[in-house]
Amino acid sequence: MLGWPCVLKPRRGSHAAGVRLLTDADAVAGATEAADGEGEFLLERAVLGREVQVVLLHGKVLGAMEVVREADDLAQIRAMTCPPGLTRSQLKGIGNLAEHATRALGLVRGAARVDILVHPRHNEVILEAEPCPDLRRAGVVARVARAAGLRYEALVQELLRGLVDVPERVAPARSVRRAPAPIVEASPAALQ
Repeated sequence: MLGWPCVLKPRRGSHAAGVRLLTDADAVAGATEAADGEGEFLLERAVLGREVQVVLLHGKVLGAMEVVREADDLAQIRAMTCPPGLTRSQLKGIGNLAEHATRALGLVRGAARVDILVHPRHNEVILEAEPCPDLRRAGVVARVARAAGLRYEALVQELLRGLVDVPERVAPARSVRRAPAPIVEASPAALQ
């Protein structure tokens, strides 16, 4: 009923690990038997297209990167292009889609990444919305920020500014040291 090709995905996975593109029912049976004991899987209709990862900072599009994966191992990335070779209207459209998706999920503080498949004749399809994207210097978020003119240090500073309420620096109050109060001892006769 899904049609061919279809995609088999681990229910709990990331970075395309374990994702398999299948072309017929025999391939589905073979893939599920080979993965026996590895947990639950999702089987869905394959949507072909260009994978574009849209990076958002505090709910606004920072930029996007196209990711090209190896055909035989979808977890392996062959090339990354920033900005992607899309028209201005396509970039605006996927940016709007990513902003709507993150707002709907409440991902409006910090960094988020929305992975979208773009096909020349069909509607765009959201693969996932990542609330905690990789923030390493070599990661997609940092590369997109650099292409947008934002240095890595400034990106980290902006993330911290938006996520943590940092009080303004207050000069310490001068402390006045008071002399200890005198100890007065009463004579036993005064206590009676």
